[in-house]
Amino acid sequence: MAKFHATRSCTYRQQASAAEVGIIDARNCVRPALAMHHTTRPYVYCQQASADELASMDVVGGSQPRLVKVCASRVPAYQHQASATQWSGSALPRKFHVNQCRPAQIFQGPSSAEPMPAVVQRPGAAVFTTGRVNGAWVEVHNAHLRTGWMPFSSLTPSVDAGHHGDHLESKGGTASVLRAHQQAMLQVSLKPGQAPRCNVVTQAGGQIFEIRNARRRAHICPPEFCNGEERLPLMLALHGSRPLDHDLAEYTRFFAQLLDSSGVLLVVPESADGTWDFLLTGQRDDMDFIEFVLNEARRVWPVDDRRLGVLGHSDGASLALSMVLRNPHIFQAALVVATGFFVEPLMQQRCNIFMEYGTRDHLFGFETVALPNRDRLLAAGHNVDFRGIEEAGHALRPEFVLEALHFWLSLPPLQVDGHSP
Repeated sequence: MAKFHATRSCTYRQQASAAEVGIIDARNCVRPALAMHHTTRPYVYCQQASADELASMDVVGGSQPRLVKVCASRVPAYQHQASATQWSGSALPRKFHVNQCRPAQIFQGPSSAEPMPAVVQRPGAAVFTTGRVNGAWVEVHNAHLRTGWMPFSSLTPSVDAGHHGDHLESKGGTASVLRAHQQAMLQVSLKPGQAPRCNVVTQAGGQIFEIRNARRRAHICPPEFCNGEERLPLMLALHGSRPLDHDLAEYTRFFAQLLDSSGVLLVVPESADGTWDFLLTGQRDDMDFIEFVLNEARRVWPVDDRRLGVLGHSDGASLALSMVLRNPHIFQAALVVATGFFVEPLMQQRCNIFMEYGTRDHLFGFETVALPNRDRLLAAGHNVDFRGIEEAGHALRPEFVLEALHFWLSLPPLQVDGHSP
């Protein structure tokens, strides 16, 4: 029989076969509220038996069990109609907050005619102005190197970042404010180490554990052998821009089969929408979920905190590289392919980076994106193993995963508190 445990405000289910797989309602937990950042969103843990059994779990509403799926609803088309509200103050604040009443769409110009697809700021989100105003509209920074327009009627001014033209201009002005905001959005915190709960001597290969909340999921795939004593390297794998019906189980199995007997604990989170919100709106709801899942994996399995690697493809590569550069004391390496951009680190600390591009990448040109990104990293003093693959395009190659894995596991362990290399 399946066993249920209500602990740490989450619901866990242990099961011996795929026939016991089901959907667990976390609202029945003893303590339904989560700690961390998601105080009102229940998480559900489901343990699946094997890759073969997972493949058969596709019947919705029938007697046959299925892999739990979360439907990511399409972003509603919020059509804010700009009222006559205009900025009448003499100094334009650098920072505003979206009104609490509803989400706010960002537009391509100072009118509601051209909404930016899927670029919607949640209520209360911080947005930063460029200094340009057009009647009832203000231009804002919505993500890395991107700008858009929002009506003043959807925003509330904030005083904690000053205003355009003040004394902070000599110290970087909006650029310095944005750097501090990016640091806060990308920061990762590890909870203090504690005894893991992995008490199974061996586990069947292909097992997948799922964590989910209302809009996000993550899969965790432990190595075949886990004795609860030997510490495991952990690989965080971040997907690129994805369709809303993205098959997370198939994506997880792609990596799991390649890692095979490497002894690595695989963690594969999924964004709420088509890509990571940091890239769309400069926010961190997805990052909060990644951080939560990372700490849950460390709590349940014996993770070696000196060996945390982040692999990413396309948009996932941009986020992965930015995360590592901003958290060099946490992550041992960035393993990235088809990286569009990255956020410059606040301080110079050498990072290990395995970077690949296809010479025929139709999205990120080899001469215009790949080589300039490589050169920026090398100029900053980072350890970069760069590969340009002839005739390859934008796709994620299995060979990249294997070569990146070898690069990462060959590195000396990261020096962290309480450990020595």
